[in-house]
Amino acid sequence: MKKKEWIILLILVIIAFTLEITIMQIYSYKGGNKDIVLNPISYINAKYEDGKYITTEDNSEFEFEYDGFINEFAYIYESENDFSWEITVNEKENKKYVSASIINIADKRVRLDANKIKININGKGIIINDFKVHNRIDFNVLRFILISVTLLIIAYIIFNKNDIEKKLPKIFLITIITLGTLLILSTPLSAYTSEDDQVHFHNMYTLLDGKETQWSRTARYYDKLLINAPFRFVTSEEQKAYISFLNNNDNSDTNIIRENQDYGNIKYNNLVYLPEALIMKIGKTLNLPFIIVLLSAKFTNLLVYILFTYLAIKEVKKLKRLFFVVALIPHAINLACQFSYDPSLISVGMYGMAMFINMLYSEKVDKKTLYKFYISIIWICLPKAIYCPLLLLPSIINRKKYDKKEYRFVLIISVLLFVLLLSTFVLPTILSSNVAGDARVENTSVTGQLKNILQNPINYLIILIKYTITNLFPFFFGGETLNNMGYLLKTDTIVTFFMYSILLINLFHTIFTEKIDEKKYNYKTSIFIGCILVIIWGLVATALYLSWTSVGSQEIRGVQGRYFFPLSILAFSLLIPKVKEKNIYNYSNIFNYLISVVALSYNIFYILCLFNW
Repeated sequence: MKKKEWIILLILVIIAFTLEITIMQIYSYKGGNKDIVLNPISYINAKYEDGKYITTEDNSEFEFEYDGFINEFAYIYESENDFSWEITVNEKENKKYVSASIINIADKRVRLDANKIKININGKGIIINDFKVHNRIDFNVLRFILISVTLLIIAYIIFNKNDIEKKLPKIFLITIITLGTLLILSTPLSAYTSEDDQVHFHNMYTLLDGKETQWSRTARYYDKLLINAPFRFVTSEEQKAYISFLNNNDNSDTNIIRENQDYGNIKYNNLVYLPEALIMKIGKTLNLPFIIVLLSAKFTNLLVYILFTYLAIKEVKKLKRLFFVVALIPHAINLACQFSYDPSLISVGMYGMAMFINMLYSEKVDKKTLYKFYISIIWICLPKAIYCPLLLLPSIINRKKYDKKEYRFVLIISVLLFVLLLSTFVLPTILSSNVAGDARVENTSVTGQLKNILQNPINYLIILIKYTITNLFPFFFGGETLNNMGYLLKTDTIVTFFMYSILLINLFHTIFTEKIDEKKYNYKTSIFIGCILVIIWGLVATALYLSWTSVGSQEIRGVQGRYFFPLSILAFSLLIPKVKEKNIYNYSNIFNYLISVVALSYNIFYILCLFNW
């Protein structure tokens, strides 16, 4: 690095440090930067013994006098069961919480000027001591690193704006590695973080164990917590206590063996779990702490996403900017940092689309590129055969780019693979006399719903058309698709709506400022791709109508925007202006890249502030 670059690096780090120690600690300064121990002036349905308070009834009340600002209110407790409690400040500001038996501290944000505090605890036999107002500065290392990294990436993009196209894969790699790592470390381990976490975690954890899995108390608790988490440990104090519980209960003395009825054998649709499952198996075999096993699986998931999206951006001949923007959509990154097979489908699907675009633009179709395309699409079809129409894409490429035998081979293989994979989706339903729907939804039956469709196909067609009109835009461009951070952030706030609007404008700007050669991507190609997308849309909706929707319902339920991520590049390509090759130029506006980086960084920053790490 040159001297100038070192100076800039130092300045940016100083800025990040200043922001963290001043603005981000404003509430601690407002409270005097000190912790204050409180003693109740009165209490009801509780007794005081040996310096501790013990609740004697299910509804106990403690009242305090305090004149000043409260950043956080905290107390130490012991309880055999989870319990609820609420804090009332100045007899009007009321907040309700649930605390867990497995930790011993309740520490919650208040951030109010107070003169009277009252807490009501709904639980009998709870031992409590050390009530305090927590106003002390807590320097957040992760937030400091996040601000520093974001500023450095922005500076790197600006300084390389003249040859941004060449540096784009490197910029993406730096961004996704640093911000993805920070997102994993910023996400509370206790939170139900993304869609179907409980299913994906269970599948990964048990996949390579054969007929039975050994569960420690820690692993059992985590598995159960993901399914129905009544609380989240939202402050750093609670997180430390929770991590202590996980570390102290992950040993052979707490292990029990449970039979794996559903996941004992590796089925082809579970192959996408193999990278994470293998890492988990190695970690368990080496008796590594549960937290290490947990985080290593998440990092493996992120690594899979990084590998294939990076290769897609690096190897694709055209539309690199669109690939970059789509690959950094916050919803996709959040999935890549949790337990899910969606990032594998998204990234490998993007790589497959990169290979398809390369075949469109090449003078002759390269066999390696064709095989990479087939392998990519087959991979994403393993858990979701609904994507199998994508296998027909090579057949639309100009036959002059193939040898005669090659073109016949492509037609035969494409149709054969399409039929084989589609049959795995259709045949089990048709041949079985009683296929159940998803157990999480009442009155579901795949067989019953299929009979309902066959008896009245016109009615289902009307349902599908209404569903398409209502949901086509939201599932490709909506906030739940672009800026969805799972269950970590609410999507109905002004701030999240603003960030979504910025992302949407950025995506549209990217799409409509890209250009495609009209000879390479003619109207026949557009029509064919449009038909492929319509078929997949219908298959997705029908799959969820069969398995997730109550029999006879006039609505389709359960479809989510993440199902269409593998199709996004293909769908957006239909909107890109088609021009003559001589009118195509490299659009060098760096704002598309800056907005993508800043939006993702802001969401991680928001999570760090929300959970107060």
